[in-house]
Amino acid sequence: MSEPYTRSQPYVKFNDIKFLNRQHKNLCKLLHKQIREMEDDLMAEEECHNFLKNVNEEAARISHRAIENNRKILFAMKLVFWYYTGCNSTHVLDEDKYVDIFSLV
Repeated sequence: MSEPYTRSQPYVKFNDIKFLNRQHKNLCKLLHKQIREMEDDLMAEEECHNFLKNVNEEAARISHRAIENNRKILFAMKLVFWYYTGCNSTHVLDEDKYVDIFSLV
């Protein structure tokens, strides 16, 4: 039986990625950190937008425009990260954070 056409990309540690030079590595490390932060901020903005829809329609429209702009910025940041690394930023694991999937805590 043949493999399916679409395969899941494996996760990779940031330090295992090969970079052209130290400057590219530093740029991508900062970019990866900012992508993670912006993803968290975007989720908070979407929650706020949902609240505003019930309170003030004009404020909800303004927040929607801001969310759309931030989504475009986030996409551009992910594209730049992919350009320099060849990896999807969501599949790159932080070296600073140790995640034990077998821990119950």
